[in-house]
Amino acid sequence: MKPSPYLDSLTPDKLQEVIDDLELLRGGYKLYFAIDPHEIFDYCFPIDPARYRSRDIDAIADDQAALHHVFYAPHTPPIILDVYVKEIRGLMLHFQHAIDEAYSETELVNKLINEVGLDKLSNYRDVANSEIVDIVENKFSVVLAVAMCVYSLGVERFREVCNKLLFGGGTLQAHPDLMEIFEDYSRSKLVDLIFQELLKSHTKPAADESESERRRRNSYVDALAIDQLIHVNTILQEKTTATPNANESRHLILYLSSATRIKKIFDREKVKESLPLVNGKPFSFLRDRTQIFAYVVHKAKDDDFAKSIENLEKVKKLVSGLQKLERLAPTDEDYCSTCVLEGGEPHFCALKQTCLNVKLMYGPIKERRNEVRNLGLTKALDTYQHVLEAPIRDKTQKRFMEFFRLVNESQIRDLARERMLEKQQLIFMQSMTTAMWSASRNFAESHLREGRDTIIGTVQYLPLKPRIDNSLYSDILRLVLNYYKTPPRGGKEKVETIDQAYRMYFGIDAKTENLDPEHELVRCLLYLAFPSQKGDKHAYDHGVEILKLRKVIDQKPYTEREYLYILAWAARRLKNFQKADEIATGAINQWSNDARFYHGRSLNKLAWWEANPKEAPQGLLEAAIDDAKEAIRLYSTSQEENRELIAVNYNNLAYQYTLSTFEEGMSPQAGVECLSHARKALLNLKTLVKRDDWTPNHPEYFHTEALLEYQEFLFNRNSYTRKALIDKLQNARTQIIKACDLNDIQLYSDLRHTIENALDRLRTNEH
Repeated sequence: MKPSPYLDSLTPDKLQEVIDDLELLRGGYKLYFAIDPHEIFDYCFPIDPARYRSRDIDAIADDQAALHHVFYAPHTPPIILDVYVKEIRGLMLHFQHAIDEAYSETELVNKLINEVGLDKLSNYRDVANSEIVDIVENKFSVVLAVAMCVYSLGVERFREVCNKLLFGGGTLQAHPDLMEIFEDYSRSKLVDLIFQELLKSHTKPAADESESERRRRNSYVDALAIDQLIHVNTILQEKTTATPNANESRHLILYLSSATRIKKIFDREKVKESLPLVNGKPFSFLRDRTQIFAYVVHKAKDDDFAKSIENLEKVKKLVSGLQKLERLAPTDEDYCSTCVLEGGEPHFCALKQTCLNVKLMYGPIKERRNEVRNLGLTKALDTYQHVLEAPIRDKTQKRFMEFFRLVNESQIRDLARERMLEKQQLIFMQSMTTAMWSASRNFAESHLREGRDTIIGTVQYLPLKPRIDNSLYSDILRLVLNYYKTPPRGGKEKVETIDQAYRMYFGIDAKTENLDPEHELVRCLLYLAFPSQKGDKHAYDHGVEILKLRKVIDQKPYTEREYLYILAWAARRLKNFQKADEIATGAINQWSNDARFYHGRSLNKLAWWEANPKEAPQGLLEAAIDDAKEAIRLYSTSQEENRELIAVNYNNLAYQYTLSTFEEGMSPQAGVECLSHARKALLNLKTLVKRDDWTPNHPEYFHTEALLEYQEFLFNRNSYTRKALIDKLQNARTQIIKACDLNDIQLYSDLRHTIENALDRLRTNEH
């Protein structure tokens, strides 16, 4: 399937202009389209024998949908400028006297039907709705264009549109407020500049004098039109600025022209300097068909401007992301002289594997955008109700129009909308994942734990026990979890581990056409492995979005629990402790025997307390201790399988009990009791994981023992002998040095400094 021309020519800037237009409409503006006559001609004569085969069928279809919206949408009425009226009337007169048309409309429409295979839809009433939606997904832009051609084409359509413009309110005479401003216009020096630039845009010499004269005339008329619209929009905006609270409508006129030569004019600095100011910024009022088509595809039901803006913002992010994927920033110019993204095969390139994966994903993503484009058009069918009454000329057209009416039935349209939303979500995630992975190459060996979470234990700072039944993901899951468990200081092999997981995932992702809950669950796990906080946010946001799509979750209901498991961890890492607690508590209410949620809630309460002990909710550490105990009890039902997780929860208990002695109002007796519980938990940890095995993955175990030894020193200074106190501090120092050697974070360094100072003071007093 070829990507649509509209997709290739859309840019974030173009989409932003459409979004700005919708913001103006939402703010009370009335926008008009001033039409370049070339747009009218292309709408009425989309196909003819001379150029039909040389034009892309998708380009024809996109143009038809966009231009139909311009001529028939109620909130953006088209107008024809006076400078163009003479040209339009001349063309009407020409067609009025044309007795023999240059082609048979019926033959060409049927040819168009046959060309794209729509003539084979003979037994569609026996086909399942999902199969009809498949056809819509691949060909609906063409189906819609052909239906419009069946309704009217060529001279007949031209007369209808021109009558609408000239006699149905499309002239300036029908808009007295605008007419008054146009009448005050006098040509500026800008006309000559634009005129000369338009003449230069013709690269081929004119065939004869009449052709040369026609070019001069058309160029001059276009120059006048642009100059007029700059003047009129400037005055309209000045009036709005002068009376910002007036009840009367505010107006602006957009100029619809898809000609490249016109676009170049608006890129000239002199023209940019002359543009009207709207909300304090220069306002370019030029619009083309791709922008109109983007709005038609993504507009919300009932012309809800706010929702349409939201939809287009998502599309803008997607287009921006795809542009980044089209060409990765090279690290050396020589590397990209034969870039794999352009079909080359470099001898050496540090980015070769990255680019190969981008290339793998880029094609499918663009194809799926094309499918979204087709599915999105079904939302616009209400605009084409009159097309359903098209006069049928033969059996081929009758069969085709019956199919078009069937697609118009609400059930199929609803199915198409649902699939569009799913597919749009999928391609957005695919492009984001590809872009994130490409960007992560710049992080080299930086670790995802740095500065993001007080929970740093290798088997609990990320969700280590997800359930994914599909064996297709077994190897990817193994690599991701191994990456989670790498030592804090890791190395080159750490990067290679996650790279391999991403590459394997891309191989599946490129072939994935619909949202699958297990596939998206793995995507969340990969996001969490991203070496910046963006990964946590993407994992959280994506998990929330998938959970909203009940039809997706219902494909594999067990995944709902797994998404909540991931969300509980991601929310904590985002420091949204309240939300993490709510997620874990809600999951416990549903699955009270799942140790993971008690574990997650305990960790969250600990992180919550550590973030701000003085302002933390009352009883947070006590509740964290209770959850850790329950996690141990439930994990212990499968002790060998869960040995690591039981051990780490014993460490949590020891640490949490020790931290409890820091709380204000703690009596010496209560403190000693807490430290006794902490010591028992630490002994239980040592029975599961010997101290010799704490290196290299568990610096937090050494830290816990060091902190416990130091607190025991503080609470027993009056009952221990001096030698016992020195031995305790020396052991504390030994353990914290081991922790710092494995992961020299500030928390560990501070404790080491405290212990060594206490030991120095004790030794000094001894002498």
